[in-house]
Amino acid sequence: MSSIATLRREAPAEVRFVSAEVLSTVAHELRQPLSNIEAIAYYLRMILPAGDPKIQAQLARIRELVEQSNWILENALRLSETTSVAPQPVALEELITASVSSSSAVRESVILALSGDLPLVHLDPREGRDLVDSLLILFRAMTDGKGPVTVTTSARPEGGVLMEIHAFGNSSHSVAGSEMALESARRIAASHGGTFVVEAAGPAGGIRGRLMLP
Repeated sequence: MSSIATLRREAPAEVRFVSAEVLSTVAHELRQPLSNIEAIAYYLRMILPAGDPKIQAQLARIRELVEQSNWILENALRLSETTSVAPQPVALEELITASVSSSSAVRESVILALSGDLPLVHLDPREGRDLVDSLLILFRAMTDGKGPVTVTTSARPEGGVLMEIHAFGNSSHSVAGSEMALESARRIAASHGGTFVVEAAGPAGGIRGRLMLP
């Protein structure tokens, strides 16, 4: 089954979750063992042979799984929140470049093609950054490390801005947590008067996400 079909199947209009209090407790309890796993992987990376590509690949995979686990927790918590957003004029491209710059793994796998002259959008800065971070993790995971991810931006003729994120290569990889990530992206976009959709990328192959904000 194609990845786009899987994403559609896993992203119903309404997703049911347990209470925010329970999720917050679970997230708190899981973050410490996840942090310990990450620290162990870092230590092993320092003492195991750097010239063995198989060992280094497995250690990199451990770090990716820790990142993905934290990402799933963050999306679950975000969906359970009832706090109101506080939109303000924000430079979307600054959020994108800050998100890419925050991780060496992201910098190595994401290609930016930003317009450089976008109008400001009315967006809650925290929610906007969470949205960009989450989409980068999701689309990188869909390629399973086997293809690049590109992010492009443009001004829409009818007003507002468009951000497109494209997972190239063999993007048939099933991604744990995609249901919550896509629902979270749609909700954040909708709460700011915009939309987020996922579609097949046509002849170029892969999957494209389209974030439209007024």
